[in-house]
Amino acid sequence: MLLRTNPRRVGFTLIELLVVISIISILMALILPAVQNSREAARRTQCRNNLKQLGLALHNYAEQHQLLPPGVGGVEGSGTGVGGSPNPNAQLISGIAFILPHFEQGPLWKKIKQAPLQGGSPTLASFPHPPADLGVLLCPSNPLPPKHSSGSARRAYVFSVGDAAVSFQNLTPIQNDTRGPFGWRACRAFRDIQDGLSNTAFMAERAVGIQGSLKIQGLMAVTQGIAFTPAGCAGTVNNGRYNLSAPGVVSIATPEMGQFWASGEPEHNNFATVIPPNGASCDFRTTANGMGISARVCTASSFHPGGVHVLMGDGTVRWVNENINAGDVTFDVTYPSGASPYGIWGAIGTIAGEELIGDF
Repeated sequence: MLLRTNPRRVGFTLIELLVVISIISILMALILPAVQNSREAARRTQCRNNLKQLGLALHNYAEQHQLLPPGVGGVEGSGTGVGGSPNPNAQLISGIAFILPHFEQGPLWKKIKQAPLQGGSPTLASFPHPPADLGVLLCPSNPLPPKHSSGSARRAYVFSVGDAAVSFQNLTPIQNDTRGPFGWRACRAFRDIQDGLSNTAFMAERAVGIQGSLKIQGLMAVTQGIAFTPAGCAGTVNNGRYNLSAPGVVSIATPEMGQFWASGEPEHNNFATVIPPNGASCDFRTTANGMGISARVCTASSFHPGGVHVLMGDGTVRWVNENINAGDVTFDVTYPSGASPYGIWGAIGTIAGEELIGDF
């Protein structure tokens, strides 16, 4: 006699399925932030390594020439660049070009050196740009905007000019000089770094600006008639973005920071230890004796949360928190002297301020 049995059903009930989906969702919510943090940690490591490589290049250059490269240099000539600058080079080529042979870019330096007038303006397509961005000059955490129409490579690491604004115009006492390791046509020796190499910032991150975002990283406000102070510059910002309606704000400077890898203009080439990392950058403008005056404070910045990497003179790379002590926010950015008025942040920018720095 055959007995008929009911076949067993294999599967999940609706409740069981919902429970499984809920568990998977919880696991994903726990895992994804860890994965993202891990990726950012890897990007930070690569960013730090890039700065270390540039630090080694600076030391190799100094060993060969007995001097550090100028922050800005070059040759004179005739013609115009972006913005109608009177000379194609105008001695405004970045020091980054001079150390090219020391981070495996010797052929590129040779092309620049052998070109008429050292290639002319680094803001033009005729300049000997590399065919693609140079990885060592970019931080992988920085989302990159489209290239400038010139085809220039982009750059996210810049030289320290110390704790004062930079002006290539007639604005004393900062005309043509800086209180930091790098300046216009200034080739300093290690002996000039009187505060000590381990206490002096040489380079730092500065984000490549993203057009139209208004995020302060990588952008600079052009101002007219506001106080030439960190507090005055901070007044251009609201919730991490430039406020185009703020008193004294004229516009956002273009091209954005970091678009011209070989330009010695401050917004592409340097940072000042005046406003803390990831703070605002300002092109302070005014008129005196019928002459237009511009003094630029370009700030270190990054897309890492909480701070930036800074290359010190001894070749070490330090993490600097964006909340570092920055001293007197009401002090005029064109007149510091002696010990820096801008706290620990200002102190690591000067080469001979004789400040007591301590931990940071």
